[in-house]
Amino acid sequence: MLPDIFVNAGGVTVSYFEWAQNIQPFSWEEERIAAELGRHMRQAYATLARVAREHKVSFRTAASRSAGWAGPPCPRGCEVTASEAAKIVRNVLCRGLTLDQTDQIIKAMVPVNAEPGTTVMREGERGQGLLVLLHGSAEVLKHGRTGVDVALTTVEGPTVVGEMSLVSERPYSATVRALTACEFYLLTRSQFERLLKSESLAAYKVVATLADLIASRLHRMDDKFVELAARTSATGPASVEELAAFRHKLFTEWNI
Repeated sequence: MLPDIFVNAGGVTVSYFEWAQNIQPFSWEEERIAAELGRHMRQAYATLARVAREHKVSFRTAASRSAGWAGPPCPRGCEVTASEAAKIVRNVLCRGLTLDQTDQIIKAMVPVNAEPGTTVMREGERGQGLLVLLHGSAEVLKHGRTGVDVALTTVEGPTVVGEMSLVSERPYSATVRALTACEFYLLTRSQFERLLKSESLAAYKVVATLADLIASRLHRMDDKFVELAARTSATGPASVEELAAFRHKLFTEWNI
């Protein structure tokens, strides 16, 4: 009997294909996607069978041992192991979930590695999903009035970017570009919707976590603008540096 980790890998792999096509950009025909999926799954099964045979363990144990070996090679500078990645995802995204529920979310995600200068999200493009930045740093940019990208802030792992794409069909509101070698875990919208359709309690808890985060950010933003408006009326224009610091805090803090 094939283990759940291996069976779930097919859907996760196709989700990765979707993400990769979107950021390049390029497009594969359905036949090409099926052929690539078949090739990857055959390679994965060969690895699974070899590990089970060499270590004299069940397919389930072999799948757990080999799960961290199947992803694309990590760029120089990435040092996050599979177990460390799972802990980071639990801490920054899956608060309030049981270990089993957290594992449901992690199994739906796919590792994504980015070299410096790689654009992992592009403003105005259809949101593909949420990215947990495990390791590295990235810059967040926004199109300026002159058409030139303006840097909003720099984010360091571990953190989350693109969270709105799981709860909204709106395009990405900013561009995210790797500054250093970065390692992400991607949860695509399509994969997350499959969890919701299966009435996964883990998925509903993630939605609640994101809603709480977004509401908290909006509340703090309202308070800050009221404060700055009052200060401007009393003492003149507010400090540009203070506005920049507050904007950075909103983007980088993941405290609910």
